[in-house]
Amino acid sequence: MPEKPAPVSGQLSVAICPAQLLPSGSLDTPSPERPRATPYPVAYRLALLLTGEPERAALVLREVASAIAPHVAGLRDPARKRAWLLRQVREKAVGMDVGEGGEFLPIARLPEPARSAYALFLTTQEPPEELAEWLGLRPAAFGEALVAARSALEPGAALPAEAPAFRPWGENPPRLALTAQKAREKAKESAPHWPVRDALDNRWHTAAQAVELPEGVVLPEWAEGGAQSIGAALRHPAVLAIAAAALVVVGVVVITAMRRMDHFPGRDVVDELVETRSYHSNQQLEPVEAVPVGQLADWFMLKGFDDFSAPPELVNEKAVGGRVYKTEGGLVAEVLLERSNAILTVFRRNDSAEQPRGQAWYIYQLGDWAVATRGDEGNAYIIAFEGDSDDMPQFLRSGTAP
Repeated sequence: MPEKPAPVSGQLSVAICPAQLLPSGSLDTPSPERPRATPYPVAYRLALLLTGEPERAALVLREVASAIAPHVAGLRDPARKRAWLLRQVREKAVGMDVGEGGEFLPIARLPEPARSAYALFLTTQEPPEELAEWLGLRPAAFGEALVAARSALEPGAALPAEAPAFRPWGENPPRLALTAQKAREKAKESAPHWPVRDALDNRWHTAAQAVELPEGVVLPEWAEGGAQSIGAALRHPAVLAIAAAALVVVGVVVITAMRRMDHFPGRDVVDELVETRSYHSNQQLEPVEAVPVGQLADWFMLKGFDDFSAPPELVNEKAVGGRVYKTEGGLVAEVLLERSNAILTVFRRNDSAEQPRGQAWYIYQLGDWAVATRGDEGNAYIIAFEGDSDDMPQFLRSGTAP
C-alpha cells in the first residue's frame, strides 16, 4: 500500500457508467445548486474496503439503493436512516466474492469478523458499542476483531491491545479516550508501540477518506425537508408534543410531565450509561423470575445496591433479568423488562448539577434507542429500548401505576 494513497474515485468513474450504477425506477437528480450531505460516500467507502474493488463496491451500492425508498421513508431519525444504509451495505458486501486487485485488497481479504470490524471502524464515526451490535458481537469481541485486523495488516509489529476501538482521528467516547491516554502513558518507556498503531490506522483511514463517489452518479433522494404528506406532518415532533400534552390533560395521571430536549442536566451521564451498555448481551444479566419491578428492592439489596426504587410508571412492569455493576460514579442497578426488552437503569443521584433531576421525563433519541430519564430525591432513572423516541410516551403511559 502506498504511503500517500491516491483517490480511488477516478477508477470507478472510468470503470462504470453512472447510468448502470443504479436502477432508474426511484431516482431523483440532485440539483447542482443545492448540495446535500448524505451518507452515500461513507457507504461506498465501506463497500470498497469490504470488497476490494470499485466495480464490486458499486454493485453493492446499486443493490442497496434499489431497496432504499420504502425503508428510508419509514425512518424519521437521520441517524437511524444512516445506520440502516450502512448495515445493508455491509451485509451485501460480505456476501460477495472479494476482488482480485485494488488498494484495499489487504482489508478485503481479512477473515470475518476482523474485516467488517476494521472497515466500519475506519469509515464511520459510530460508537464502538453500536458497531459491535451491528455485527452481532459483544463489545469485547469487537475490540478483539480490531486487534486481529491490525496484526494481520502489520505482521510482526508490536501493536497495543489496549483501547482497541480508539480512533486517532475524530471524537472518541470520553471513557475510551481516558483509557487510551492512560495506556499510552504507561507504555511510553516499556513499549512505545502506540505510534505504530496510530500510523497504521491513520494510513488506512486517510486512504478511505480519499475515496469519493464519481461525479454524475444519481442516487435516491436522502435529504430531509421538502413537501410533507399529511401523515408526515402528523408525525412532526411539535404535533406529537401537542398530542402528548392533550392526553395528559384528559386523564393520564401517572406522568407529571414529558419534555423533549437536546440538552438537559446529566445528558452526558445518561448517554454514557446507554452507549456503554450492550443491550443484547443479556447473558451478563442474572435471570429473575417474572416479578414486578417494584418488588426487587430486597433482591438488589442482596447484590449490594441498597434503597433500590423504580419510578411509579414502571413498578408493575415484569422484570426478567437484573444485575449490579460499578462505574466511576458508583453502583448502578440494571433491570431487563419483559415488555419491549426495555432496560431500566437506576443509579444514585448526588448533588451534582450534571445529573437528571425533577419529576419530568426527558425523552430523546440516541442512535437506535429511545431514551427517557428523570430523577427523584434519591435515585436517577433511565429507561431505554430499541425503537423511536416518539413511542416512549405511550410506553410510559402503558405502565400501571400502583
